[in-house]
Amino acid sequence: MKRLLSITLLALLLPVPALWAQGAEALPFTQVERDPVNAALAGAGSAYAGSAAVKAFSGAALLPFAEGKLDASLGYRHWASDRSHQADAAVAFRVTPALVLGAGYSFSAGQSYDWLGEYGQYLETIRPVSHLFTLAAGLGLGEQWSVGVNLRYAVAKADGRQSGFSGDVSAAWQPLSSLRLMAAVATVGTAVVSEDGTRYNQPAHAKVGADWTWALAQDHTLDMMASADVFFSGHAGGALGVQYSWKDMVFVRAGGRLASAGCVVPSHVGMGVGVRLHGFRLDVSYLTASKALGNTLSVGLGYSF
Repeated sequence: MKRLLSITLLALLLPVPALWAQGAEALPFTQVERDPVNAALAGAGSAYAGSAAVKAFSGAALLPFAEGKLDASLGYRHWASDRSHQADAAVAFRVTPALVLGAGYSFSAGQSYDWLGEYGQYLETIRPVSHLFTLAAGLGLGEQWSVGVNLRYAVAKADGRQSGFSGDVSAAWQPLSSLRLMAAVATVGTAVVSEDGTRYNQPAHAKVGADWTWALAQDHTLDMMASADVFFSGHAGGALGVQYSWKDMVFVRAGGRLASAGCVVPSHVGMGVGVRLHGFRLDVSYLTASKALGNTLSVGLGYSF
């Protein structure tokens, strides 16, 4: 086990020197938070186990800590800033008590616009679209440790086409039943080449997170969460969030993120509610206090057993 943990730590650290100060970032939509729970927390829930299915998009090391054998989710979000729409689906399946596999797909479509030629003549109407395909695996190493890998392929089409592969390596540690920590190196991938031959790197970054659960009373629980990320382009951000739950059935969430100017995930505030009953769950989140993310509404439906 110690050898495997050492290899995982080395995999987390190796990409950092080569990627630091990589410059402009391509395919930024890969950083969209597709979990309405974490969206309501403004991204602070990086170490929160929650739904296993959404870990197909990021945070695969948390898969073994999720409950149940099978988890499936559907999500939808509307971006008010550019009137775009996004839908996604994901599933996670526990193969063994320690091994959990996941897969996900996300599609987004932006507002159509007219593409004009050099002299202002109409050429065509363009509707930006993007696709994201993901695979994930999480492996538990005893009761306290786990490691995970996320693999993704992203495609964006507008007046040109961009695509690229990327992956995450993550590790999680739960030293106490009430405390979980995680760390990851994420979105390390191939360079993206534009139609004019310019090469761009994807938004690779390092991330850490913590989740502390506090039982207020028999039916009342408080989760206090924090996360921080450093993008190798030089930007950084951090978030704090809190979740209150009643009987593990009704949830109220809020969080805030503060990021450097130009960060691919900007500063914003999130809030939301959720309901879970008989294996079914409904989660809603709303983002505000951001020009890019303000008035974004996310809805997620899920089922697990």
